[in-house]
Amino acid sequence: MLETFDTSWLLTLLPGFLLVLARVGGLIIFAPFFGSSAIPLRLRLALAVVLAVALFSLVGGTFSPPSDLGHFVVALLGELVVGFIIGLGAALIFVGVRLAGLLLGQQIGISLADVFDPSFEGESSILGRLFFMLTLVLFLLLGGHRILIGALVGSFSSVQPGTFDFASVPAEGLTSLLSQAYLLAIRFAAPALVAVFLATVSLSFIARTIPQLNIISVGFPVQISTATLVLIISLGSVCLAFQTGLAGALESVGRLFGP
Repeated sequence: MLETFDTSWLLTLLPGFLLVLARVGGLIIFAPFFGSSAIPLRLRLALAVVLAVALFSLVGGTFSPPSDLGHFVVALLGELVVGFIIGLGAALIFVGVRLAGLLLGQQIGISLADVFDPSFEGESSILGRLFFMLTLVLFLLLGGHRILIGALVGSFSSVQPGTFDFASVPAEGLTSLLSQAYLLAIRFAAPALVAVFLATVSLSFIARTIPQLNIISVGFPVQISTATLVLIISLGSVCLAFQTGLAGALESVGRLFGP
């Protein structure tokens, strides 16, 4: 006669696993590439479960989950917040990239042709979408996804599951990341913005010299052509600026809950 399989040990491990899964799930929701709506929801859930199983095998014996339901729910919310903060810290750098596309699109007059961006579930400029896809490829090529998972693993040694204090949210670190995102946006769009500004000044002198010229009909093609040419020429330096900014941002993300 077959003996019944004892599953009581699984029930004892379930609370701790749920805490780890909550932190991983918070990261998956906000993190670049992992949280993209272009990835099916079932695949994202499967990825979260696989990562949680792998991490729980590493840290499962280092903490004890709360025994009563009230404290467990609070601990579960705290783990979600930890994952949110790590994912949001990495996503802020891509907000700067979208901002660069928005600024440049407004200056050259193509902001009216905004498109729906499923990655951010809202409207985005064409250049912002182009910059986002380009930098997302660079993010993966530079191993940003591995560094992000490494920051998640490191957070378990800094903040054990169930011990997060909501009063210790690293607001200063997130503010620093936001300032890095704005700085990256300026560096990203600066070459084309300067070129468009010089082209606009030149067109203004031409309009004063030749009043019969319809400067509006001439200005749009000149600005778009100038911005496109400068973007092609400065693409290498722009990618290098993103690489530098990404390295600094991911290092800051790793220090959000560390020393």
